[in-house]
Amino acid sequence: MLSLEVDGVVIGMAVRGSGPVRDLIKALEPFRSGHTADHNYTVSLSDDRKVFQRLQWSGCTVVRTRDPDRFTRALALHLAGHGEPATGLIRTDGVVALQGDRATVLPASLRQSLPSFERGLRSAGIVLSDAPWVDVDPHTGEVAVAAPPPWTDRFAAVAAGLPVPPRPDPVVEPGRYPLTGWYFDLVGFEEEPMTLTDAVATVLSGLHWPLSDRDGPVAVTEMLRRTTFGSLALRTPRELADQIRT
Repeated sequence: MLSLEVDGVVIGMAVRGSGPVRDLIKALEPFRSGHTADHNYTVSLSDDRKVFQRLQWSGCTVVRTRDPDRFTRALALHLAGHGEPATGLIRTDGVVALQGDRATVLPASLRQSLPSFERGLRSAGIVLSDAPWVDVDPHTGEVAVAAPPPWTDRFAAVAAGLPVPPRPDPVVEPGRYPLTGWYFDLVGFEEEPMTLTDAVATVLSGLHWPLSDRDGPVAVTEMLRRTTFGSLALRTPRELADQIRT
């Protein structure tokens, strides 16, 4: 297990498999740390073109792809994505889904079944962000998608050592996208619609970083007043795609 420190956050990472494993360990060398990790990852590489490259976070497969460029990009996003968000943003739990220029935040529990949903959503024109958290500007009602860190090219040798797929995977490009929906996990057998108070409380309870603005809770409340929100059960990609399109 490697102990890595990126932007003040310590990350534990196990690297296994075949292919450019040594290249990856070498690329991670500048981040080596002797501190105890706050987050734990496992990277599984393969030089077999039929096998997916995988990134696991706390036991969940958060990236599964045969596209080496997407894989190394996602790895960099996760390594750099646990620190402090940019000024004016809140960083909270969830998964960003993009359809065209519209962003929807889906429950964080989706990460537990990403491989089951990703392909079906992609067929419906919906792409999931590879970032570990959701960054939102509550004052403008926009989801902010960060660019990969400038040191992502450190993984160029890793990408070059992996098999090339017939076609690349789509990715969510950096930028700001209007927030059109925010969905939370269905708790039990809820029948009553989710209240605004519960939605705000759920967003704030999932914060990864403390609020920098005192008016943060008020801004979140006003943002959700303007946004479709509710709870849902994650059943099938088709049902989820229909919900996002609504």
